Amino acid sequence: NNDFVLLDDVISSFDTIHRKRFAELIFEKFSKYQIILLTHEYDWFKNFVSPLAKQKNWIINEVKWTEDKGTFLNENPVDLKERIEKSITESNIEGLGNPIRIYLEHSLKEICVNLDVKVSFRYNDFNEKRMPDELINALKSRIKDKSKELKEKFSTIERVANSAIFGNLLSHDNPFNPKIGDLKAFWADILALENIFICDKEGFKRPKVSLKNYDNVLNNIRCGCGKTTYDWK
Repeated sequence: NNDFVLLDDVISSFDTIHRKRFAELIFEKFSKYQIILLTHEYDWFKNFVSPLAKQKNWIINEVKWTEDKGTFLNENPVDLKERIEKSITESNIEGLGNPIRIYLEHSLKEICVNLDVKVSFRYNDFNEKRMPDELINALKSRIKDKSKELKEKFSTIERVANSAIFGNLLSHDNPFNPKIGDLKAFWADILALENIFICDKEGFKRPKVSLKNYDNVLNNIRCGCGKTTYDWK
């Protein structure tokens, strides 16, 4: 009646072919249910379950565990943004640098995915550990080859690159003590970068500039509504 299924390490005794079939069964027969899946089979989850979930546009939250935190979920980028902006409004800078850096990584990864930015090859999970500087360099390289209009935004991207260096200082043990003005400037640079690639039209569900919205006739990329558009060869 509650439309959820809880699976607690149910495939540990399955052979390989049945584990694959079981992953497919979840999405074919239980697509209207919320699935709570607990497993020690890391490779099975990463190679079968997670890709199928992404194909179906499911929202995936990975439950993690550490000795310090216990069981926890990584913070949603939207929630993280709200927390950062609340701290800035209240001039509460204690420990704020690291959340801003994490948010920058979230944002850059999404932009790079939407523009099919090419980065150097990494095995599996190492792809999830891209640093802001390498993502920014790859993004600039992609834009340089594809869009004159986006090249005009390089000054904003460069400011974010400088802020990324600042963010690394904030994320490690060192004697640097930032002021609220430093953090406000860092955050403003990130928002300026996002504004290049996100339409400001109110209430629209697909505001992000993406190759999914590529126009073959006009040779441009745009947001879902077409208000924010850039040339793209």
